[in-house]
Amino acid sequence: MIGGQQPYAWPDSPLTRAVTNGLAAARTEGMEALVQAFEAFWGVRFPDAQRARWLDNDAAALEAAWSAVLAEGGISEDLQAWQVRCLIFMGAGDADFLDQARRAADEIPKAELLVLEEADHYTAHMSQDEFLLDAVLRTLRGDD
Repeated sequence: MIGGQQPYAWPDSPLTRAVTNGLAAARTEGMEALVQAFEAFWGVRFPDAQRARWLDNDAAALEAAWSAVLAEGGISEDLQAWQVRCLIFMGAGDADFLDQARRAADEIPKAELLVLEEADHYTAHMSQDEFLLDAVLRTLRGDD
C-alpha cells in the first residue's frame, strides 16, 4: 500500500517546505509548532487523539527521518521490476503527488491507482471510505 505518497523523490513543493519549516520550528519550540504548521497548511484542526499522537513525537527524531527521506530520493531505479501487488491511493486534490502516483501506477506491473475524488493529501490519509477499505482488502488478499 502506498497511501498519499509515491516512490519518487519528494518534489520541492509547498508541502515539502511546510514540513521542513515546521520541523525546524519544532526543534526549538516543541512539537506544537509542527502540529500548528500542518494544521495551517491544510486549514484543519486535528482531532484531539491525532493531535496528541503528533505532540508525543520527538522533534529531533522526526527531523532526522525527514532529512533521510529527502536525501534518499526515489526508492527504486526500476519500478517495472516490482512483482508484488501494489495499491496506490491518492487524493484527487493532492497537488504534490498525484502526477507521480499516476506515473508509478503505470510503471509498476501489478499496481492499481485509486484516486479519492473528494480528498487532498491530508484527507486521503484520514479516509475510511468503504471503497478504499475494500480496495485495501482486495489487494492484500490478491483478489482481481
